Amino acid sequence: MNQLNNPDKVLYVVGHSFAFQRSKAGGFISSAKGVIDGLCEHGFVVHIVSDSLLPGVNNDQNKQYHYYDVRSLRRFIPIKTRLNVKGILTRVDSYLFKVSINKTLNRLINENKYKFIYLRASHTGQYIAEIAKKYNIPLILEVNKPLSMGPYNQRNGLAWPKQKSDVKVNHNERIQYEAATVITVDSPLRGKWITDFVDQKYGDKMVINPNAVNSDTFKPSNNDQSIRKKYSIDESKILVGMASSFRWYNDEIELCEIIKATIDKKSNILFLLIVGDKRRIKPIKNLIEKNNLGSNVKILEQVPFNEMPNVLNMCDISISHFNFHGVWPHNCSIKHLEYLAVGKPVVATKVGYVNFAVEDNVNGIMIKEGDVNGFSKAVLKLVNEKDTREIYGKNGRKKAVNELTWYKNVNKFLHLFNEKKLIRE
Repeated sequence: MNQLNNPDKVLYVVGHSFAFQRSKAGGFISSAKGVIDGLCEHGFVVHIVSDSLLPGVNNDQNKQYHYYDVRSLRRFIPIKTRLNVKGILTRVDSYLFKVSINKTLNRLINENKYKFIYLRASHTGQYIAEIAKKYNIPLILEVNKPLSMGPYNQRNGLAWPKQKSDVKVNHNERIQYEAATVITVDSPLRGKWITDFVDQKYGDKMVINPNAVNSDTFKPSNNDQSIRKKYSIDESKILVGMASSFRWYNDEIELCEIIKATIDKKSNILFLLIVGDKRRIKPIKNLIEKNNLGSNVKILEQVPFNEMPNVLNMCDISISHFNFHGVWPHNCSIKHLEYLAVGKPVVATKVGYVNFAVEDNVNGIMIKEGDVNGFSKAVLKLVNEKDTREIYGKNGRKKAVNELTWYKNVNKFLHLFNEKKLIRE
């Protein structure tokens, strides 16, 4: 147990170069902030090693930033321009980041005593894992998606591999798993991938630990009308919101079919698409225009993390739509947890482990994958039944507070970590 006057320090290492600067929206931000806040709630002082500030996480007595060395030089490398012939600039960026990692972490570890290092597995994570091993510091490894899963689960992806030899696991991935004391994985399927195709022995140090939500940041608000005014949204409209990066498995074509089927029955509905990936804005706008849905659809681009609770609060209904078209789903969405936390009823696709926290006819309505009419009918049911919306919303908020917090997420991997520590001692 941590002493109040002398709390344990942990090192939260961001293993992606300029992660929060280059990706300003999405679940990565929610997850990083959530874990850091959860660690602080457990009494730790968290030293954050990063190139850029994490939205919503400021320096204070419990959270301290330590920027990577030579960051000022590296930030001017244009890794995504036409100048990047044959990936030369990308390789330069990677080399300098490796140098930064070694220099910064060696300095911090020599100056501080850390209970453990927390790392989200990445293509540069082996450098951090090797440093943890060098200093004999326990490593907690978060696996959002196994690196060897990269060629799979694409729109035209391969089926689940038949045998271990079909999957290429590089040395980088193995180094991270090998160095880890605990591996925290957000869905059973991703955990199965590691044990089936990397090594079964890693199952002994693995905890299946779904994503969570900060229920103090994402909470109900009574200020929705003024928020609507800010975004020029008609107060008389029933607002149906969907926040997503809009990957291929969100299937915007089918989503347009759902929107059309819904507004054909009830015209005073406005669908709010909150798009986290700015590269998807133009294709989505073209699709909306092509289907003549412009008067019933509004698009918001890369809403800042601190504004998301307000945006979700002004919605009457939230939706979480997926269609993997026969390819196995592996992701565990965070956005539907935020929907529940702000007290909104959810219409969600029942597929894989994606919408694991949505309970049919309790805090939302679950629809079979590909069922356009069923999805539309569910939205219309909630549009027409205000009392049902309120009941589902209250149930969702209750579940978020009692079961889905980052405190509980952190507690789960700390429990396994302490078990492993006792065994070693």
